[in-house]
Amino acid sequence: MKLFRSINAVLLLGLLVAGCTSQPPSTTPPSEPETPQGRELTEVEQLLLQAETAAPLARAEYTLAAAEKLLQQQEYTSAAELLAQINPLLLPELQQLRLWLLQAEAANALQQAEQSQQWLARIENPRLLVAEDYRRYIALRSDNYRQIGDTQATLQALISESESAPLEQQPQLADEIWLLLERLEPSELAQVLQQENSYLEQGWYELAQLSRRPDQDVIQLTEALDSWYSLWGMHPAATNLPQSLQQLRQFSADRPAHIAVLLPQTGKLAKPGRAVIEGLMNAHYQQLQQGQTPARVSFFDSAQIDDLQQFYLEAQQQQVDLVIGPLDKNRLRQLTERPGLSIPTLALNSVDSATSTLNLYQFGLRTEDEAIQSADQAWADGHRVALTLTPATSWGDRIRQAFISRWQALGGVIAGSGSFTGEKDFSDRISHLLATDQSEARAKELANLIRQPFEFEPRRRQDPDLLFMTALNKDARQIKPTLAFHYASDLPVYATSHLFDGQPDANRYQDLNGIRFNAMPWVIEPHNPARARIEPYRDNTRSRFGRLYALGLDSYRLIPYLQLLQELPDAHLQGQSGRLSIDLLGQVSRTQPWLLIKDGLILPQASEQP
Repeated sequence: MKLFRSINAVLLLGLLVAGCTSQPPSTTPPSEPETPQGRELTEVEQLLLQAETAAPLARAEYTLAAAEKLLQQQEYTSAAELLAQINPLLLPELQQLRLWLLQAEAANALQQAEQSQQWLARIENPRLLVAEDYRRYIALRSDNYRQIGDTQATLQALISESESAPLEQQPQLADEIWLLLERLEPSELAQVLQQENSYLEQGWYELAQLSRRPDQDVIQLTEALDSWYSLWGMHPAATNLPQSLQQLRQFSADRPAHIAVLLPQTGKLAKPGRAVIEGLMNAHYQQLQQGQTPARVSFFDSAQIDDLQQFYLEAQQQQVDLVIGPLDKNRLRQLTERPGLSIPTLALNSVDSATSTLNLYQFGLRTEDEAIQSADQAWADGHRVALTLTPATSWGDRIRQAFISRWQALGGVIAGSGSFTGEKDFSDRISHLLATDQSEARAKELANLIRQPFEFEPRRRQDPDLLFMTALNKDARQIKPTLAFHYASDLPVYATSHLFDGQPDANRYQDLNGIRFNAMPWVIEPHNPARARIEPYRDNTRSRFGRLYALGLDSYRLIPYLQLLQELPDAHLQGQSGRLSIDLLGQVSRTQPWLLIKDGLILPQASEQP
């Protein structure tokens, strides 16, 4: 071995100088021993030199120390050979445990997991190890089983150890257990849950199961975690939760006690302001009916407040914990010009430019978001070349531009864009968009050229593979048949929610068969309990105006989870306005469910092609 060849001269010199003198064991090497050539000895060489002239017990300890140094230097083969020379019977019990641990580490590093497990098996009482060595022991067991590929055996071993491990070692064990639980496939987790498990095992498995239920939002997860605690409150996992679940419990407990609602109650925005307030109070009273203690709510008419800075000073004096509002963009822009707000604020609108105002969250119902979601979905479905057809209005232009910007950012191609006024111009605009008018013009030119009749069938352009459309219901019901008239009945159509007029009548939607669109659950769900609580008093809950009730309701439900959703990028809340998540800048994003019109019926639709 190269190492031992390099120190042969040193060992020989040590024998000549020291003779048969023995030295007491020491982890401190001689001050400045040198080789005959004048080279300073390494720590390993110094320890081995001392071992060569020491009594048997001290020799074993010196060799053990030298082997550990080699492991730290990643000289695993040399360390394993050196450890093999040690007679364990010469070591006291604690040093024997250390010997088994080092041999296991060397074998593990050399990808000899089963042999490493055999060395670890000699450590019959791991609790005798010092804290640092115990952590190494736990990590080795996990790594060995990972090398072997037996995750369930690893889990059982770690959970078993956690039963009697000291308190200071519990967090390390909990982290190891959770890491392995996250690596279990859903089918594996379901399988182990059906086994005859110990109390500790079953508690861990059920905790893992509740955290991995598909499409579970933060409210459902909070409720599931509370139920788990009622059964497993004394389980070690209850005091050593994974970080994401710890955050969930922390933020759920830190609910605001006093909320200020800063919305217009007079002026031109009074009607939408009152609709938002009705939705908000719908959620508030529902909490009361469920036996919960909701926050105190104070109302402020934003139309009567000119100085927002003074408003926040007064709100602080009244011990307001959170502000909901404002609704109008002008006041929101005033807030975005500040570096931060003294009270966390959930504004019920959004500005076009990205802002980073501390403590400000922006939650709006931008129609442009539907266009962006349409682009994402069409791209995911495999489309690459798009046409757009939108109203010749300012809001139609905004939606078209939002789709085009997102589509091109994804790498898609815009083959053409058309707009319509709705004044009997659908055929002309669609004919031009699909280039069937050019096909007919070429046929007329050819007929004039040859001066005799011939059979001709117009053709539409073949390069686009989808049409993105925004149209109100009355216009959409004319557009879809016109597409078919111009030989585009097979062209997939993705649309915004404008085509749904709130009346799910199959006769009204027969002409729209095959269209896919996204819309908020509040509007589209046939039996919506939250909407049903307002419908006896309002006849506009399914209209586009009715979306404001959903905005108010969701704003109230978001309150306890604003910071949590911002800090956990994978977390979401399933709201009445869609699936809600929050980015690092405080922007609330909405993802609405997709629907397909078939036989006049509006059906839930997955991501596959209709």
